[in-house]
Amino acid sequence: MTILLDAGALIAIEGRDRDVMSVVRAAKARSEPIQTLGPIVAQVWRSPARQATLVTFLRSVNVLPFDDRLARRVGTLLADSSTKDVVDAGLVAIGRPGDRIVTSDPDDLRLLIEVSGQHLSIIRC
Repeated sequence: MTILLDAGALIAIEGRDRDVMSVVRAAKARSEPIQTLGPIVAQVWRSPARQATLVTFLRSVNVLPFDDRLARRVGTLLADSSTKDVVDAGLVAIGRPGDRIVTSDPDDLRLLIEVSGQHLSIIRC
């Protein structure tokens, strides 16, 4: 299982949210990978000098590129779901059965997960 983080989760980590930090610590204790996408980092990255917690945390996260192959999967998922959020669809598209998405916006992701046929769970932050 992998923990997938959206922008809301990264913002919660930057703010040292206890619940999200607990999820992350538990995943690390179980040696579960923690992943996000490059565009998600871009959504929250502003000033490394003022985001020390985020900078440090991202060293332990696998930040995946949004490449052509993923872009095509995302485009298909957006068409199938009649939705428009490329980044949310990207997060669902990189998921594998049993993965968990930590998000502040579960409603949008639920539809994408349903349409994708993925067996992903959501942890609200």
